[in-house]
Amino acid sequence: MTSGDDDHPQHPEATDHTEVFGPIDPGALRTIRDLFVELEPLVETATLDDPLNPQTLTVELADGIRSASTARIEIRWSLTGNYAAHYTDEQNQNWLLHNSAKHVHCKAVNKPAQRYSGEV
Repeated sequence: MTSGDDDHPQHPEATDHTEVFGPIDPGALRTIRDLFVELEPLVETATLDDPLNPQTLTVELADGIRSASTARIEIRWSLTGNYAAHYTDEQNQNWLLHNSAKHVHCKAVNKPAQRYSGEV
């Protein structure tokens, strides 16, 4: 007797990250950047990693969670509506918020703060 979990695994294996997340939506990243700059007073900088073919938007903030004096949020947004936002600061707060077609997930990443690799 099985629980039926074999039909719907919790963490399906993917051979290509793009298949799961989908191709990046450069227009969405530009819009998100512009909204951060226009509406968030804590934004120091909001930059795309590549102006012609952006994959990640990096937002540097003048404040962070608790005693952190600065923070960084790295954002990816796909044409399929999937997104990932990675928060880090100098106090080693390291959070990843992402969605898929079926859920939204937020988790603490148990590693020192580093640049977002794009893996969700």
